[in-house]
Amino acid sequence: MEIKKYNFGILGCGHIAQAFCIALNGLQMPIKAVASRELEKAELFKKEYRAEKAYGSYLEMLEDKNVEIVYIATPHGLHYEHLKLCIAHHKNIICEKAFTLNEKQAKEILDLAKKEKVLVMEAMWTRFLPAIKYLKDFCQNKIIKSVSASFGFLGSLEAESRLLNKRLGGGAILDIGIYPITIANILLGKPQQILCKAKLSQTGVDIEDKIDFLYGNNIKAHICCSFLRTLSNKTTITFSDNKKIIIPLFWKANKVGK
Repeated sequence: MEIKKYNFGILGCGHIAQAFCIALNGLQMPIKAVASRELEKAELFKKEYRAEKAYGSYLEMLEDKNVEIVYIATPHGLHYEHLKLCIAHHKNIICEKAFTLNEKQAKEILDLAKKEKVLVMEAMWTRFLPAIKYLKDFCQNKIIKSVSASFGFLGSLEAESRLLNKRLGGGAILDIGIYPITIANILLGKPQQILCKAKLSQTGVDIEDKIDFLYGNNIKAHICCSFLRTLSNKTTITFSDNKKIIIPLFWKANKVGK
């Protein structure tokens, strides 16, 4: 199948942008430009990932008429302002998760995008993995009794670390909790009720969360995310006949085990 080519611009040159550009290179997708707040960093990134131009400011790249779609790879605390900047320049956008810090920001961005007639989507790669797409199809005609999903690791608890920095959108839910939440949404849809217990850090952001999504007919999703400890980091789906499917490392799944 022939893949349509789009001219990408990369906003932010960190670790996530590197992974995304490896994928673009593999698809032979043109990287027209990359931008960082430091031109030297952008130049190195350009050379490594075969981009055509490097810019030392985000605004300069957005003024490049050859860029059709922008991948936003900055920390999620900055996504809201960078999304608005891209929309103001009439660029289509793929924005790294978490999309914004809250529903109010997300709604504003989606309304702006609709008004300016540009594409905006969250780069939630889990939704596009072949294993997860297969899982969704497999579960379509089955009755799910419960979903259990967790993602946790021992993170840096220094007050100035990115994980705990409120200004940068720190906290376990926005950083990793979004993955078990997403898998529950894929399989069970929107819950009728949400129950949550959280442990907070000294900076006021959450460092561990235990969440229950409640649906009709006693169907539940149990979600946990943590910076305090390594969790099982898997999803377990239990069906009405008590049979189970287990997906290890589900956010980057490449296999499904029964």
